[in-house]
Amino acid sequence: MLNRSVVVDTNVLVSAALKEGSKPARILISALRGDLTLIICPAIVREYRDVLARPKFKHWNFPPLWFDEFLRQSVYVATDPEILPYFDLPDRDDAVFLALAAQQGACLVTGNLGDFPKSLRKSVEVVSVSDYVAWLETRGGAI
Repeated sequence: MLNRSVVVDTNVLVSAALKEGSKPARILISALRGDLTLIICPAIVREYRDVLARPKFKHWNFPPLWFDEFLRQSVYVATDPEILPYFDLPDRDDAVFLALAAQQGACLVTGNLGDFPKSLRKSVEVVSVSDYVAWLETRGGAI
């Protein structure tokens, strides 16, 4: 069941920063307005910072200006979630996103559903950016 508590995959942040007005950007704007509850943990913050600091993003002046506010407005879970054996994803670095969503009862919003095979999601709702935006719009979210 989708809800307004979300864990946002790094690719959503990158896409939001690269294209103003895009669906990922609309999710971030909604979050910054307080319409969503973003959930982060130390490992996810490290991942965000590491990716946004990559040399290939220097051209776009990363990290984006809204990044620090995004972190401030997020619910910070001080301890990284346990990575359970069934979270054995193709990219092991993605497991923390799924584990935090499971622990917090949140949905995981990603730009790449293939990173989170259905057979490994267990009870976590993993949703594409487009589907999450459509869901928000049906709930009266003016995003």
